[in-house]
Amino acid sequence: MYTESLITTVSERGQVSIPSEIRQHYHIKPNSKIAWLETPEGIFIMPIPEDPIESFRGKSKGLFKVLMEDRAEERKRK
Repeated sequence: MYTESLITTVSERGQVSIPSEIRQHYHIKPNSKIAWLETPEGIFIMPIPEDPIESFRGKSKGLFKVLMEDRAEERKRK
């Protein structure tokens, strides 16, 4: 994770350049999609992966087991 603060300037047309360190770390290439999220804390910028399904692969490891255990507990309560 990149933790150093980087400052960029907004152009007259409202454009902002993404620092190269950030582009490299998050694999942002030309024509990549970026989501702008407005929250009470401020604005967050999040890259959208080319293949969202593929990027999620492996992150749910163990989720099936937890869901099945939860269902078993729910059946016991009924």
